[in-house]
Amino acid sequence: MAQTLAPGFNQSNIFLSALQPHLIPKSSGAFLIAKRRNTVFESSITEGVQKLVPISARFICSLKPRDKENDEFVQDLRVPEEWMFPSPALQESEWLRINLQKWLDDEYCPEIANEEISKRCARVYYYCLMEKQADLGEILMQMVRDLETFSFKESFHGAFSASNAAVHLITMRIQAIEETQKRKH
Repeated sequence: MAQTLAPGFNQSNIFLSALQPHLIPKSSGAFLIAKRRNTVFESSITEGVQKLVPISARFICSLKPRDKENDEFVQDLRVPEEWMFPSPALQESEWLRINLQKWLDDEYCPEIANEEISKRCARVYYYCLMEKQADLGEILMQMVRDLETFSFKESFHGAFSASNAAVHLITMRIQAIEETQKRKH
């Protein structure tokens, strides 16, 4: 699917890919919005083209019918607080480094750049955890900022796709841990 963006943005799947949303068909008159800090992104499907348009607000995701007043809000995606101490932060960042490199190798192809990308994302993740930064949207943007200084010339992906993959893996890990805890109780 072709994607377009409002001026000043260079990647349309920002937040949306990481959140794994379900897009509502055009015929329903619905659209997806992802809010982050002072920017709200509206994503709509128009004749096969996904458009992402900035609006304004804070990071919340909702599926919102155009003709209804009620929004169904999804909770902010946050890292568990117990991961924000040195030992767990180191363990989680190392888990991300290993699994992100494996995912990039499997999803695209094994390449030298995957090791550096994984190290950078893991380092950013560790520092975010140590700074008590729990919001996955913020962590995503920190990873993007760091990876934008990396040359992707000989790589199959870019800063946003790699960062989205990292946050997706973190989200899957959080969900798996929550599922395990629910089964124990």
